[in-house]
Order: sequence, then structure tokens, then C-alpha cells
Amino acid sequence: MKKMKTLKQQSYKALIYDEIEEYEEAIDFLTNELNESPLNSILLNNRGLAFWEIGKNDKALEDLTKAFKINPNDTSIQYCYNGLIEHIENLKNE
Repeated sequence: MKKMKTLKQQSYKALIYDEIEEYEEAIDFLTNELNESPLNSILLNNRGLAFWEIGKNDKALEDLTKAFKINPNDTSIQYCYNGLIEHIENLKNE
């Protein structure tokens, strides 16, 4: 139960940074959390999204790929991963 509470707290804090568009702070926070839980697909997904928001697509792809490999059945992760792939392809075609 404590682990789930901590995960919820991590997610909420990251979402707050996202809401106020403090992506660098979100990345720092999520990186610290990932030091404790390096295989946490939710944290990887959220950090990947923060990287994407600031245009660091290579780092976003790295995190979203890891998250997808860890938890390939999570539809939220699939959606984010596929969205980034589409975004990168669109950039190549511009």
C-alpha cells in the first residue's frame, strides 16, 4: 500500500509541473525518482513526455522506448510512444 501511495504522489507531483509548464523541474524530479525506481514505466513515460515538450525528442524516444519495453500492454504508454514516433516522422518529412 505504501508503494502505491508513493507512486501516486510521484505522479501527482509530476503532473503539477506539467500543468504549470515547468518541464525542466519535472525532468529533474522524475530523474531523481527514477534513480530509486529505474524500471518504473510510469515515471519513464512521464519524463519522456516532458522531454518531448521541450523538444528533446532523442531523450523522449529513449524514455518512451524503455517504458514501452517494460510495460508493452499499457495503452497510455503505447499512445505516447506512437505519438512521438509519428511526430518524429512528421519532422523528417518537413
